[in-house]
Amino acid sequence: MRFILLVLGPILLAGCSTAQIPLEEAKLIPKEHIYNNTFLKHEAGNELVHFIRDQGLIGAGCSHTVFIDNEKAFAIQPGQAISVSLKPGNHFFRLDLGAGLCPNESHSKSTYLNLGEPQTFRISISSGGTLMLTRIK
Repeated sequence: MRFILLVLGPILLAGCSTAQIPLEEAKLIPKEHIYNNTFLKHEAGNELVHFIRDQGLIGAGCSHTVFIDNEKAFAIQPGQAISVSLKPGNHFFRLDLGAGLCPNESHSKSTYLNLGEPQTFRISISSGGTLMLTRIK
């Protein structure tokens, strides 16, 4: 019995949170999950903001919807990423959970975007089940 706990315990615990992936390894969000194409048009004077959703089984049955400046922008699944183009200045991002098999939960983040300084945000779920939107670059 101890052997089973020692071997399976770490494996089960590792499955209780999501795993970060590099932007280059993430899959692009399919077009049918993009609700506002204006964020995809890169215009002169805009800067890129990247959103990457972690891989992992926890929360895999849930759709995460991202709002940019209170406009519904896209839904993102595990292992997916998207790059949006925004004007420099203050921006507000909201991540809603609740579509699919998950309870209604929301997390938000404000940021100031400077020209020449792209930003990257990680969408993850902690081992305690907390939804997180974290700036990683």
